[in-house]
Amino acid sequence: MRLFLFPFIIAFVISTTAQTNLTATRYFNKGYREHRAGNLEAAIADYTKAIEINPRLQVAFYNRGLARYDNKDLDGAISDFTEAIKIWPRDADALYSRALALSDKDDFDGVIADCTAVIKLRPRDAGCYVTRGNARLEKTDYSGSIADSTKAIMLDPRDSAPYYNRGLGRYYREEYAAAILDFTNAVKLDPKDEGSFRSRAFARYYKNDFVGAIKDGSRAIELAPTDSAAYLIRCMGRYSSNDFKSAISDCAKSIEMDPTDDGSYAYRGLSYTALENYTAAITDFTKAIEVAPKEPTYYYDRGYSRSMLEDYAAAIPDFSKAIELDPDYTAALARRGMARSRTKDFSGAIDDLTKAIKNDSHRALLYNERAYAYANNLDFKDALADLDKSLEIEPNNDFAVTRKKTFSEANDKVKSILTQIWQVLDTMFGNDPRFLRERAKAYRKAGKIDLAEADEKKAASLEQQ
Repeated sequence: MRLFLFPFIIAFVISTTAQTNLTATRYFNKGYREHRAGNLEAAIADYTKAIEINPRLQVAFYNRGLARYDNKDLDGAISDFTEAIKIWPRDADALYSRALALSDKDDFDGVIADCTAVIKLRPRDAGCYVTRGNARLEKTDYSGSIADSTKAIMLDPRDSAPYYNRGLGRYYREEYAAAILDFTNAVKLDPKDEGSFRSRAFARYYKNDFVGAIKDGSRAIELAPTDSAAYLIRCMGRYSSNDFKSAISDCAKSIEMDPTDDGSYAYRGLSYTALENYTAAITDFTKAIEVAPKEPTYYYDRGYSRSMLEDYAAAIPDFSKAIELDPDYTAALARRGMARSRTKDFSGAIDDLTKAIKNDSHRALLYNERAYAYANNLDFKDALADLDKSLEIEPNNDFAVTRKKTFSEANDKVKSILTQIWQVLDTMFGNDPRFLRERAKAYRKAGKIDLAEADEKKAASLEQQ
């Protein structure tokens, strides 16, 4: 988050004959000199002496708050700014300084309240619009953040910060083209602004401008060689440009800088997958899962790699976890269905593939795979119907054409064998009502209603005898 600098510490001189006030002033001015010299502990001690002598010395609270902030004592700084505001509620500098300290404490509601108060006192304070816009961004109030950044730009169009912040708001609203324009304006005003180059790289990536993403990522790395996110976005751009080896190198660098970045493990895993190094991919996806166990795509990607190694027993639980986290994860349903087919769980495969087809009815592969499962369950009627649907989507799918021919021949053989079996059974049990009713069920399932009704009628007649 970008923050504006605090207002300058205030030098304070009082001309008075009162000895106590004169002593307080001396301590205050001594504290001011120590503060300017960077001697923060000494400055805080002198400001404290001034406050002890004159508890209404508002500017001493304010300056001590600044010194405590510089000394990383956020709670102390906030307390001092609050005391300064109690003494002088219209002190815009104290309100703004407290807003900045609250921002460092992630108290974004407090930041918004203080900045709103400052804006009422100083309606042309561009910096306060920027700071409030930051807080609204953190609270995912993107519309409010964009409005504040736009106001700041109107008040101070030469400042890069509001362009950057408005770009972030637009980026998070997936308005990538508008975000790119804002980041571009930011880097024009501040050509060494690494954050704007990095953010523009991400926006360009999601606009499928992978060359632009790589270029901006590289510039961000030049400006900030220790920024792990810059290496990650360049890795993403290189992965999407099929430069998998370079992508692996960039993600490795990102991981070296930030071992808790799940995205870097994931994209390196995807790059390994593309290079068919599935064992290395599984290791990376496992690390990504350790960092972000609620991300369904990581389980899917690991399951896919395990499937490619034909380790279906391990792949199925991964796909199941992905589906648990995202019940409408069509790819995970499809891949689990395929894995179940390979482990001869054809009923489970049919169930998964049916759900996947419900979500995505225009993928020929799903019908092909379900046809395979149906056929292995000896349900050639549904298998052939699925292959017809597959060929309707992809008429030139040679694999589906060959499979349809194979299944048709198998269906004819099964019908012939079943006919022979029924004939034998009819000779043996043709006058047994129980046999006739079971055969009627089989006929109905096969769509042979006339034969089913005939068996049912004969069974009923025999039962009445």
